[in-house]
Amino acid sequence: QMRQHSLATEEGTPAWGPAARSTSGPRTEARVEAERKATGGFASGDKVQVWSNSKGVWLDGSVLEAFPEKREAEGYAVPAGTLKVQSAAGVKWVRPGQAAASLRQRPSSHA
Repeated sequence: QMRQHSLATEEGTPAWGPAARSTSGPRTEARVEAERKATGGFASGDKVQVWSNSKGVWLDGSVLEAFPEKREAEGYAVPAGTLKVQSAAGVKWVRPGQAAASLRQRPSSHA
């Protein structure tokens, strides 16, 4: 019986497995809610402004991906709450807890 139990566990797909890896999958309300909760209010696809340290200005950008759970991406262990954002300055990884200083929602009057 012990052996059957371990096989069942091994066959189960973990939360960080291939099923969760695709960013092109369906965007469920639960997924968006989980992303916002983990990242301090941001979710994949959000139109944001990204603080550029080198230019000293806010640049229009977007959230490419939000990581509500810890997993591997592009060969790195990515902590839960991390955001991958893009702006004119390029792609930036925002670590958990840094979003408040580095990101803000883009004003609605702004294109």
